[in-house]
Amino acid sequence: MLVSGELRLTDSTAILVHADKVAGGGVLYPRELAMRRIAEAFVKLFDKDLGPHVRRWAYSHLLPDKELLRDLWSRGAPKHEALFLPLIVPIGGKLLRSNYRITPESAVRSLGAVHSVFQEVGDRLSDGREFLVENRFSAADLTFAALAAPVLFPAGNRAVLPDLAQLPAPMREEVLSLRETEAGRFAMRLYSQER
Repeated sequence: MLVSGELRLTDSTAILVHADKVAGGGVLYPRELAMRRIAEAFVKLFDKDLGPHVRRWAYSHLLPDKELLRDLWSRGAPKHEALFLPLIVPIGGKLLRSNYRITPESAVRSLGAVHSVFQEVGDRLSDGREFLVENRFSAADLTFAALAAPVLFPAGNRAVLPDLAQLPAPMREEVLSLRETEAGRFAMRLYSQER
Protein backbone atom coordinates (compact mmCIF):
# COMPACT_ATOMS: atom_id res chain seq x y z
CA MET A 1 0.00 0.00 0.00
CA LEU A 2 1.15 3.52 -0.80
CA VAL A 3 -0.28 6.48 1.09
CA SER A 4 0.62 9.89 -0.30
CA GLY A 5 -1.50 12.71 1.08
CA GLU A 6 -5.08 11.84 0.16
CA LEU A 7 -3.96 9.22 -2.34
CA ARG A 8 -4.27 5.55 -1.30
CA LEU A 9 -2.93 2.96 -3.72
CA THR A 10 -3.14 -0.78 -3.05
CA ASP A 11 -2.31 -2.12 -6.51
CA SER A 12 1.40 -2.61 -7.16
CA THR A 13 1.13 -1.57 -10.81
CA ALA A 14 -0.71 1.61 -9.86
CA ILE A 15 2.06 2.31 -7.35
CA LEU A 16 4.72 1.87 -10.08
CA VAL A 17 2.84 4.21 -12.44
CA HIS A 18 2.46 6.78 -9.65
CA ALA A 19 6.15 6.51 -8.68
CA ASP A 20 7.15 7.00 -12.31
CA LYS A 21 4.93 10.06 -12.60
CA VAL A 22 6.25 11.58 -9.34
CA ALA A 23 9.82 11.03 -10.59
CA GLY A 24 9.04 13.03 -13.73
CA GLY A 25 8.14 10.14 -16.04
CA GLY A 26 10.35 7.95 -18.14
CA VAL A 27 12.00 6.34 -15.12
CA LEU A 28 10.13 3.05 -14.68
CA TYR A 29 8.13 3.27 -17.90
CA PRO A 30 9.77 4.37 -21.15
CA ARG A 31 8.61 7.68 -22.62
CA GLU A 32 8.54 6.30 -26.16
CA LEU A 33 5.02 4.89 -26.67
CA ALA A 34 5.97 1.60 -28.37
CA MET A 35 8.51 0.78 -25.64
CA ARG A 36 6.07 1.83 -22.91
CA ARG A 37 3.48 -0.57 -24.33
CA ILE A 38 6.02 -3.40 -24.25
CA ALA A 39 6.82 -2.62 -20.60
CA GLU A 40 3.11 -2.47 -19.75
CA ALA A 41 2.50 -5.78 -21.53
CA PHE A 42 5.25 -7.47 -19.53
CA VAL A 43 3.94 -6.05 -16.25
CA LYS A 44 0.45 -7.32 -17.12
CA LEU A 45 1.82 -10.74 -18.10
CA PHE A 46 3.75 -11.08 -14.84
CA ASP A 47 0.81 -9.89 -12.73
CA LYS A 48 -1.56 -12.36 -14.41
CA ASP A 49 0.57 -15.35 -15.40
CA LEU A 50 3.40 -15.35 -12.87
CA GLY A 51 2.39 -13.88 -9.51
CA PRO A 52 -0.68 -16.00 -8.74
CA HIS A 53 1.05 -19.18 -9.90
CA VAL A 54 4.20 -18.49 -7.90
CA ARG A 55 2.10 -17.94 -4.78
CA ARG A 56 -0.03 -21.06 -5.34
CA TRP A 57 3.02 -23.26 -5.93
CA ALA A 58 4.98 -21.85 -2.98
CA TYR A 59 2.06 -22.13 -0.57
CA SER A 60 1.39 -25.68 -1.73
CA HIS A 61 4.80 -26.56 -0.29
CA LEU A 62 4.80 -24.29 2.76
CA LEU A 63 1.27 -24.74 4.15
CA PRO A 64 1.79 -28.32 5.37
CA ASP A 65 4.63 -27.12 7.67
CA LYS A 66 2.70 -25.33 10.44
CA GLU A 67 5.84 -24.65 12.49
CA LEU A 68 7.56 -22.97 9.55
CA LEU A 69 4.42 -20.88 8.87
CA ARG A 70 4.27 -19.75 12.50
CA ASP A 71 7.92 -18.74 12.26
CA LEU A 72 7.37 -16.81 9.02
CA TRP A 73 4.15 -15.12 10.08
CA SER A 74 5.61 -14.07 13.43
CA ARG A 75 8.60 -12.24 11.91
CA GLY A 76 8.21 -8.58 12.70
CA ALA A 77 4.81 -9.12 14.32
CA PRO A 78 4.11 -7.55 17.71
CA LYS A 79 4.33 -10.08 20.54
CA HIS A 80 0.63 -9.83 21.36
CA GLU A 81 -0.21 -10.74 17.75
CA ALA A 82 2.33 -13.58 17.65
CA LEU A 83 0.61 -15.15 20.66
CA PHE A 84 -2.45 -15.82 18.49
CA LEU A 85 -0.53 -17.56 15.70
CA PRO A 86 -1.31 -21.09 16.91
CA LEU A 87 -4.96 -20.19 16.25
CA ILE A 88 -4.35 -18.10 13.14
CA VAL A 89 -2.11 -20.50 11.21
CA PRO A 90 -4.72 -23.24 10.72
CA ILE A 91 -7.41 -20.70 9.76
CA GLY A 92 -5.00 -18.77 7.52
CA GLY A 93 -3.89 -21.99 5.87
CA LYS A 94 -7.49 -22.95 5.08
CA LEU A 95 -8.19 -19.49 3.68
CA LEU A 96 -5.06 -19.58 1.51
CA ARG A 97 -5.91 -23.07 0.23
CA SER A 98 -9.39 -21.88 -0.64
CA ASN A 99 -8.45 -18.48 -2.13
CA TYR A 100 -5.62 -19.88 -4.26
CA ARG A 101 -7.49 -23.13 -4.97
CA ILE A 102 -4.48 -25.13 -3.87
CA THR A 103 -4.56 -28.80 -4.71
CA PRO A 104 -1.72 -31.09 -5.77
CA GLU A 105 -2.97 -30.78 -9.37
CA SER A 106 -3.25 -26.98 -9.30
CA ALA A 107 0.24 -26.72 -7.82
CA VAL A 108 1.64 -28.77 -10.73
CA ARG A 109 -0.24 -26.60 -13.24
CA SER A 110 1.04 -23.47 -11.54
CA LEU A 111 4.63 -24.68 -11.69
CA GLY A 112 4.10 -25.26 -15.41
CA ALA A 113 2.86 -21.67 -15.76
CA VAL A 114 5.94 -20.42 -13.89
CA HIS A 115 8.19 -22.37 -16.24
CA SER A 116 6.32 -20.95 -19.22
CA VAL A 117 6.83 -17.34 -18.10
CA PHE A 118 10.47 -18.05 -17.24
CA GLN A 119 10.91 -19.47 -20.75
CA GLU A 120 9.33 -16.35 -22.29
CA VAL A 121 11.65 -14.11 -20.28
CA GLY A 122 14.63 -16.30 -21.17
CA ASP A 123 13.72 -16.11 -24.85
CA ARG A 124 13.50 -12.32 -24.64
CA LEU A 125 16.96 -12.18 -23.04
CA SER A 126 18.53 -14.70 -25.43
CA ASP A 127 19.79 -11.95 -27.75
CA GLY A 128 22.12 -10.72 -25.01
CA ARG A 129 20.06 -7.79 -23.79
CA GLU A 130 20.51 -6.84 -20.14
CA PHE A 131 16.92 -5.76 -19.50
CA LEU A 132 13.49 -6.66 -20.82
CA VAL A 133 12.70 -3.27 -22.39
CA GLU A 134 15.14 -0.87 -24.02
CA ASN A 135 18.58 -0.98 -22.49
CA ARG A 136 17.72 0.00 -18.93
CA PHE A 137 15.91 -1.14 -15.83
CA SER A 138 12.13 -0.67 -16.02
CA ALA A 139 8.85 -1.60 -14.37
CA ALA A 140 8.94 -4.84 -16.38
CA ASP A 141 12.21 -5.94 -14.76
CA LEU A 142 11.08 -4.83 -11.30
CA THR A 143 7.78 -6.69 -11.57
CA PHE A 144 9.42 -9.88 -12.83
CA ALA A 145 12.03 -9.91 -10.07
CA ALA A 146 9.50 -9.13 -7.34
CA LEU A 147 6.98 -11.76 -8.41
CA ALA A 148 9.65 -14.41 -9.05
CA ALA A 149 11.18 -14.00 -5.58
CA PRO A 150 9.14 -16.81 -3.94
CA VAL A 151 10.53 -19.31 -6.46
CA LEU A 152 14.11 -17.99 -6.38
CA PHE A 153 14.74 -16.85 -2.79
CA PRO A 154 17.25 -14.17 -3.84
CA ALA A 155 19.60 -12.59 -1.33
CA GLY A 156 18.55 -9.04 -0.63
CA ASN A 157 14.84 -9.72 -0.94
CA ARG A 158 13.14 -8.19 2.06
CA ALA A 159 9.94 -10.21 1.77
CA VAL A 160 9.21 -12.66 4.56
CA LEU A 161 10.59 -15.87 3.12
CA PRO A 162 12.13 -18.87 4.87
CA ASP A 163 15.79 -19.66 4.49
CA LEU A 164 16.51 -21.93 1.56
CA ALA A 165 17.69 -24.62 3.99
CA GLN A 166 14.26 -24.60 5.70
CA LEU A 167 12.38 -25.50 2.53
CA PRO A 168 10.98 -28.95 1.91
CA ALA A 169 13.47 -30.83 -0.28
CA PRO A 170 11.29 -30.94 -3.45
CA MET A 171 10.68 -27.20 -3.22
CA ARG A 172 14.37 -26.45 -2.62
CA GLU A 173 15.36 -28.56 -5.65
CA GLU A 174 12.92 -26.66 -7.88
CA VAL A 175 14.15 -23.30 -6.57
CA LEU A 176 17.75 -24.26 -7.34
CA SER A 177 16.70 -25.46 -10.81
CA LEU A 178 14.81 -22.22 -11.57
CA ARG A 179 17.83 -20.19 -10.45
CA GLU A 180 19.83 -21.85 -13.22
CA THR A 181 17.50 -20.78 -16.01
CA GLU A 182 18.21 -17.67 -18.07
CA ALA A 183 15.27 -15.90 -16.42
CA GLY A 184 16.34 -17.07 -12.97
CA ARG A 185 19.88 -15.77 -13.42
CA PHE A 186 18.41 -12.51 -14.72
CA ALA A 187 16.20 -12.00 -11.64
CA MET A 188 19.05 -12.93 -9.30
CA ARG A 189 21.27 -10.35 -11.07
CA LEU A 190 18.58 -7.70 -10.68
CA TYR A 191 18.51 -8.33 -6.93
CA SER A 192 22.28 -8.09 -6.64
CA GLN A 193 22.86 -5.13 -8.98
CA GLU A 194 19.67 -3.07 -9.24
CA ARG A 195 18.52 -2.69 -5.63
